Amino acid sequence: MNTRDFLAETNPRLVTLGQIATRAGAKPDTVQHWTEVHASFPFPVLFISDLKDKGIRVWLAEEIVAWLETTGRDGYVENWRSKR
Repeated sequence: MNTRDFLAETNPRLVTLGQIATRAGAKPDTVQHWTEVHASFPFPVLFISDLKDKGIRVWLAEEIVAWLETTGRDGYVENWRSKR
């Protein structure tokens, strides 16, 4: 089991960039863009580094949903909630 899968299975409150994209129905490049250009985007709560990866950033899911709501990204919020 890789680190991303382990996180997803052990604590659904923690999400990686790819999981944010999947739950919100966005492209990973779009989520990456949000992290780079929006100062209000939540700061990761955890950074996991390993030998095979450059690193995995991890966010709290509720902080991402709150950010999507406050920035008017309602379509993404609806997608997220429909995937529970």
